[in-house]
Amino acid sequence: MDWLIEDIEKNGAATTREEADQRPVPDSEGTAAGNLGHVSDALAMLALFDVELP
Repeated sequence: MDWLIEDIEKNGAATTREEADQRPVPDSEGTAAGNLGHVSDALAMLALFDVELP
C-alpha cells in the first residue's frame, strides 16, 4: 500500500468520495484469500521452530 501513502503525500488526503474516485488505483493480482496458504505455511514453520506467538 506504499502507493496510497505516496499519493497522499503528493496530493493530500481525499476527503470526499468524488476526490477518491478520481485518484488512480494500481491493479493488483490475487486476493487476500488467495494468499491464505502462505499464511498457513508460515504459521506451520513457526510452530516447527517452537516460536511463541503473542
